[in-house]
Amino acid sequence: MLPKEQEGIPCGVQALAVLNCAAEVKYQEHRCRYLLAQLRKCIIENEVSEFSLATGSTSNFTKGFLSASRRFIAML
Repeated sequence: MLPKEQEGIPCGVQALAVLNCAAEVKYQEHRCRYLLAQLRKCIIENEVSEFSLATGSTSNFTKGFLSASRRFIAML
């Protein structure tokens, strides 16, 4: 589950799943590929153009923040 700051981020759940999969000690490439395909599908459906990771210090630990931006399409 994403922290409240990240709940409204398009494809945030999928992106976090891919990152966590890659970071697992018992790396399962086939599982990570599946999760990557799910992320790609979400990115296309939600027109996400980029993700960014930022960290901020909170008390005794560092907390990461994930954000995504969408492409804006001008209608003529």
